[in-house]
Amino acid sequence: MNNTLYPFGIKLYPTILFSLLSLISHYYLNFIMKKFFLLSIALMAFSFSNAQDKVTGFDAPMKIKSGEKITISVDYTANKSRDIIANLQLNEDPWTNYGVARANVPAGTGTTEIVLTVDPSIPAGSNYKISAFITTVKGTWKERIDVATKPKIEVVK
Repeated sequence: MNNTLYPFGIKLYPTILFSLLSLISHYYLNFIMKKFFLLSIALMAFSFSNAQDKVTGFDAPMKIKSGEKITISVDYTANKSRDIIANLQLNEDPWTNYGVARANVPAGTGTTEIVLTVDPSIPAGSNYKISAFITTVKGTWKERIDVATKPKIEVVK
């Protein structure tokens, strides 16, 4: 008998070894899967709690005139009362604002209409953008939670 293949003369050693390895791997994988499951639940809870405040879409004109009032329709989701701010801005340095308007929205999902007056002194051109962002009540750009932007807005006199 070759003792290198069967230590102690036991011919069942490979079967026992395989069974032990299967048992160990089963418990190890079960342990890992439980940790992965708990991590997945924690990440989902974090995502749901932080994904509530969003600008889910908005509609704004692509061509505007100086001095006119434009209506911006903003779709949102908020987990509590928030402000939504719409602004018309030069899309390059010095990022000059040529119109800003704010609306307070309740918790939930909805659409709000924001009327923004375009500054009469805005120069004609096509390098402008309209942004809509959700922020804390009375918040500013610094406290923004989410933002959506439409570039290439054309301004005519």
